[in-house]
Amino acid sequence: MRAVDTNVLVRLLTRDDPRQVAAAEAFVASGAWVPHVVLVEAIWVLTSVYKLKPPALATAVAMLLSHRDLTLQEADVVAGGLGQFRRKPALSFSDCLVLEIARKAGDPPHIILFPEIAFDRERFLTRVRETVEQKGYCVIVASEGTRDSEGRFLSDMGTRDAFGHVQLGGVAPALATMIKDGLGYKYHWALADYLQRSARHVASRVDVLQAYAVGRAAVEFAIAGKNAVMPVIVRKSSQPYRWSIGSVSIAAVANREKVVPRNYITTDGFGITAACRRYLEPLIGGEDYPPYKNGIPVYAALRGVRVRRRLQTPFVV
Repeated sequence: MRAVDTNVLVRLLTRDDPRQVAAAEAFVASGAWVPHVVLVEAIWVLTSVYKLKPPALATAVAMLLSHRDLTLQEADVVAGGLGQFRRKPALSFSDCLVLEIARKAGDPPHIILFPEIAFDRERFLTRVRETVEQKGYCVIVASEGTRDSEGRFLSDMGTRDAFGHVQLGGVAPALATMIKDGLGYKYHWALADYLQRSARHVASRVDVLQAYAVGRAAVEFAIAGKNAVMPVIVRKSSQPYRWSIGSVSIAAVANREKVVPRNYITTDGFGITAACRRYLEPLIGGEDYPPYKNGIPVYAALRGVRVRRRLQTPFVV
């Protein structure tokens, strides 16, 4: 793969010289690599020579990220820097990129285990060892659905639920034992579980708005006499993030599994890509803290008022 220089990027973005634009497009047609230093230099040229303002600079970086022939060095880092730049345009893009590089270099989790990627014990332990040697520690996030190349779950409890699905639980101690036996490292594992489910006080503004909207829609569907349907969140755009509430037949989603797209997972299978970050980032936007009293969140309490019986015949599940 070829590596581009600053002039090629500037020509592709400004398109102010037809002959040079054609040459630049021909140069990258078979695929081209864009290192951070070239990207930063190109943005400096657009700022200093072409006098582009932050919104236009952000658009330029977004165009490069989505260009079919260009591969940006650590595209997920560039996308993160772009997000920072859009939120804080007073900073230069290069400053935001440096901050994102530093963030990625030190921020956990260092390893994510996805159900969609077959677990390989040796690759996993090698990555753990390399991370500990580089950073002094390693943070791992693991799905209970993590399984090996033969489809065996790491956390198979040996039981099944009412739908015949394997009951999962215990992937953390399984991994901890593997690390202890294979590398001799000390470990600590934790299960989010109920703490995560009850953490309304750290929910994002988007999450809260969508939760109320879905609940309201469900009640409206019931009052309207709709049956065997459920409300869904329909994403209209990601930048800016726009959404609405729709409906879907329960038969279309019940007992069905939706997996993480492969392009959302990095090539090595241990992290998320820029595309995944672009999808997820709007969902954690904004803060919406509940009211507090004496240091404790104040939550709504259901009154549990009984309604008049409507069914004339016994209801049997």
